Amino acid sequence: MPSDVFRFKQFVVRQSDSAMKVGTDGVLLGAWSSASGRRILDVGTGTGLIALMLAQRAEANIIGVEIDRQAACEAKFNFEQSPWSGRLQVACVDVRQYCFGPPFDLIVCNPPFYAHSQAASSRSRDRARSGETLSLRQLIQFASHHLSIQGRLEVILPAQIAEQFRLDCWTQGFCLIRQTQVITCPGKSPKRSLMSFGLVETTAQRDTLCLLDSEGRRTVQYQALTADYYL
Repeated sequence: MPSDVFRFKQFVVRQSDSAMKVGTDGVLLGAWSSASGRRILDVGTGTGLIALMLAQRAEANIIGVEIDRQAACEAKFNFEQSPWSGRLQVACVDVRQYCFGPPFDLIVCNPPFYAHSQAASSRSRDRARSGETLSLRQLIQFASHHLSIQGRLEVILPAQIAEQFRLDCWTQGFCLIRQTQVITCPGKSPKRSLMSFGLVETTAQRDTLCLLDSEGRRTVQYQALTADYYL
């Protein structure tokens, strides 16, 4: 069972009330993200993990949007206890129904992708995982209306749906800027795909990240990526 508190080098995440706990996907996206610009939106912030990771790296004002009230309250607590409380805020709303004002320089999301999986063990967890509140295509459409011209949309997805997501982004005017295929250990097929999209066409950078070596230890590459966060 996950601990009710997850400690990082510069901040602590309380997660007793949130449906989705601190996990590898969130840590990967937070550490991998470009953390670019002065105005950042974290869609489906949950405990606030990714927003906190970005606040540690970027001098940006960050909004975490979370539809679940318990999770939003927990994210608010985590933001207030962090060294960057003045630059972090939570909005407990449906992202599709909220007026955000000026465009964002970066929109990040560790989106739900369990729409066809077995029902989760609680109603909150089920909603957080199911995609019933915000589909991937709706996320892309939202980003197309709320990103600045030089802005980026950055996500982590299962590798098997990454290509369809890229095509859906293309139909909305986004091009792939960067993609990292994540494999758990040598010889395995990609499990996750970290992707960054923009509205200005460029040549995409592609690479691979292996998390564990043949003996089950974190690789040098993985350690370097998360060095500023993990204790």
